[in-house]
Amino acid sequence: MKKIIRLFSVLSIVLTSCSNDDNVDFTSEDLIGNWQSTSVTYDGSATITVNGESSRVKITGESIDNSMSTRFNNDPKVLLTQGNFRIELTIDGGVGSIHYSGVQQLLTGDSWSQDGRTLRIYNGNEEESYRIDELLPNTMTLTDSRKESLEINGQITTVEFDLVAEYRKVN
Repeated sequence: MKKIIRLFSVLSIVLTSCSNDDNVDFTSEDLIGNWQSTSVTYDGSATITVNGESSRVKITGESIDNSMSTRFNNDPKVLLTQGNFRIELTIDGGVGSIHYSGVQQLLTGDSWSQDGRTLRIYNGNEEESYRIDELLPNTMTLTDSRKESLEINGQITTVEFDLVAEYRKVN
């Protein structure tokens, strides 16, 4: 029995050490150029708490009217994002769906850096980070998980969502 437990312990260590999730086969040079946003999706939930009672709703979103593009320059590492997209959110709280459409823009800042799979966008003293899930010669996929809370007049709203942004390289 001890041999079986030891075998499973060694196997679990080997499997977690062999994960190639952090292996990066690209550099910041691969980001240089113009990237056109092709798709932005949101998937998450919002929890609204009033007087200790909480209610949770599902949120999904998809970009429409997407004209957003971003240029990554190398020396210096400056960033220029133009255009925007509208996000059509569907909020489903069990009493039907509510649709919301607002104007959005990603990768807004004045400089950037890349370290492994992390892309950082700097805007003055503020910083946003995205995970580079895929970076091929002509396509890029960025992801992010966010959690934000807001309290107004004793009502606390907490929004948690995953964002997936897909881009294609253009000249």
